[in-house]
Amino acid sequence: AGGACARGRPPPPPPPPGAPARGGGGAAAAGGVGEGTGEFRTGRPWFIYWIRWPVRDVLGRREGLRMTSAGDASRTPLNGVVRLWRPGLVDYEAALAWQHARVEALAAGVEGESLALLEHPPVYTLGARGNREHLLTTPDVLAARGASVVPTDRGGDITFHGPGQLVAYPILDLRGRSLGAATYVRLLEAVIIETLDAFGIAAARVEGRPGVWVDDAKVAAIGVRISRGISRHGLALNVSTDLAWFGQIVPCGIPDAEVTSMDRLLGGAPPMREVEGAMAAAFERAFGVRLVEDPESLTDAPALEEVAHAG
Repeated sequence: AGGACARGRPPPPPPPPGAPARGGGGAAAAGGVGEGTGEFRTGRPWFIYWIRWPVRDVLGRREGLRMTSAGDASRTPLNGVVRLWRPGLVDYEAALAWQHARVEALAAGVEGESLALLEHPPVYTLGARGNREHLLTTPDVLAARGASVVPTDRGGDITFHGPGQLVAYPILDLRGRSLGAATYVRLLEAVIIETLDAFGIAAARVEGRPGVWVDDAKVAAIGVRISRGISRHGLALNVSTDLAWFGQIVPCGIPDAEVTSMDRLLGGAPPMREVEGAMAAAFERAFGVRLVEDPESLTDAPALEEVAHAG
């Protein structure tokens, strides 16, 4: 496992400030050294990181440079503005295509960071390391009920998305923001907790259980992918979701997990636009950014699909 010492080798000193954190913190999937779980990988001696990170700190962050791959040099400089998209109900595959298009545009320096707040038609998604045994029925049975099953490359196990669930897809330059995977997931949890607090719901993290919980019931799930230092996928908050859909799976691979929603907790769901507004405000505070709504996102879902396929 990453971060383990070879037999007989003394343990490395603790990483300096700014170095990747040991261990994960939530459902993250990624490739490359220092991405995904944020662990040290055994492919390089520990002392390489001990030397590399202070140098990067001195020559990189303090001088406003980023010592990353050559392709990063073309990225649009971070200016604190994140483009907000709120298209409504969007097919899961179209949202995936949109995410890939935004990641490529951000990596190439064509555009800056983005955040989409939307809903999906009924769909079950299986994470990169998910267990298919946690799908308790067949895809054909689900298709007959109007739901699809889609394998995906995010972290985490299997979950459900559907109408009444607010999904957030941040496309952020985490490397440019000096955010590791574990810190990023904690910030997403903070966004959810603050959003719920705006409606009088006291939610919290639970050690060893990803997502956000109210007592013993899970109200929101998190599953992300980090590639080239850029995030995609994100979080899902149950607002007025039909919770019966979760009966067809072991949600997030946790057998004894109950699932809940804002509707159940409050005895009635607030309007989705109000929840979107609260989440947008919480996101701005957590990440220190300003969200600017894209005019195209004010139209119906086909506008996002058109942008996604054009990308």
